[in-house]
Amino acid sequence: MNKKIKTSFLKLFFGIICCFIVINCSWAAGIPKYNPSDPNPKPGLYRVGDMNYEENIMFCISGLPDNRILFAGYSPDNSFHKNNAEIFVSSTGKFQTIIDTNYMPYKCALMDNGRVLLLGRSIRGLGLATHSCLEIYDPKSDKFIDTHICKNDRFFNSLGYKTNPSLSKLDNGKFTVYIREMYGIPYTQRYALYIYDSNNNTITDEPILEGEEGFVIPDVSSNDGTLPFSDAEYKTMKKNIEGRIGSFHHLVLNDERILIFARDLVDYDVRVDSIEDGKYKGKKSWFSPMYEYNIKTQILKPLYEYIPSAYSKGVSVNNNTYLIFYNSIPHEIHNTSFDSKKIPYGMRVNKTPDKTKRIKNTYFYIYK
Repeated sequence: MNKKIKTSFLKLFFGIICCFIVINCSWAAGIPKYNPSDPNPKPGLYRVGDMNYEENIMFCISGLPDNRILFAGYSPDNSFHKNNAEIFVSSTGKFQTIIDTNYMPYKCALMDNGRVLLLGRSIRGLGLATHSCLEIYDPKSDKFIDTHICKNDRFFNSLGYKTNPSLSKLDNGKFTVYIREMYGIPYTQRYALYIYDSNNNTITDEPILEGEEGFVIPDVSSNDGTLPFSDAEYKTMKKNIEGRIGSFHHLVLNDERILIFARDLVDYDVRVDSIEDGKYKGKKSWFSPMYEYNIKTQILKPLYEYIPSAYSKGVSVNNNTYLIFYNSIPHEIHNTSFDSKKIPYGMRVNKTPDKTKRIKNTYFYIYK
């Protein structure tokens, strides 16, 4: 082979190899990988690993007394959905599959005895008559126990804030169960609040409160653990944050600190509607800059970290670690191992929310 041709071939070969390494290992330049053996990791965002299932948007997460995390949900399966569940073990940073749930879960709450109460749908598929049913996860046996308690439900036809199903913990082993249900003959719709007693596995025959569309449940039952503060504090927070960064999505770290994802920004101090001559006015960001907000001091602190998702869910693992999960990114992002800070502004915009692909990435946010 001609020496010049051979040299050119070798350069091309090694160039391709290097390109492959850069594309597939770009986390090294982006979000670092979490090391479970590190006893004192620095504060910041870490990539944990992939879940086993692609969860749908309606699913529940619950911390367990032994610092494991329960994920229960359902994955897309053609026109139907498949119930599934898995456990995250923080000491290893791994996800382990367990037995499937009895129902399609969408809310859960930790019980005093360390078990988890789940509220789910009884029939798979969309547009069909369903029931909202309760089951209990036992972490000792890794099994889901069917309570055989169900109520007629139509929650999935309306996903607004006032009609989302709710499960909230009260005192003495009791829980509120809030659903949009169909009752009577002929069927009539109502928004109903029931009380479930886990001590004797019973639920009130009739709702303790009910109303028509627009009926708002009281504070004691509407708070499912996502807002550890009053309505007045939330309104103050919302006003303060929107005045600085526009619309946002949030997760609660503890009683004082909130993790904020800026929806109107593609970068710190760079609004979506300011890029490319206002081409994306009215659109939201996919790669949200992250902030921390202190409820007491009302200080909004930039973290200079980015989450590649429109919406995220999460749960506290311990006093300074929070597990974050998101389930979709735009189709034009071909490799999930990207460095968010290097994504061009135009590609950070949520242009076509219906054209997304599901992924299974999770992150730790470690704070002090």
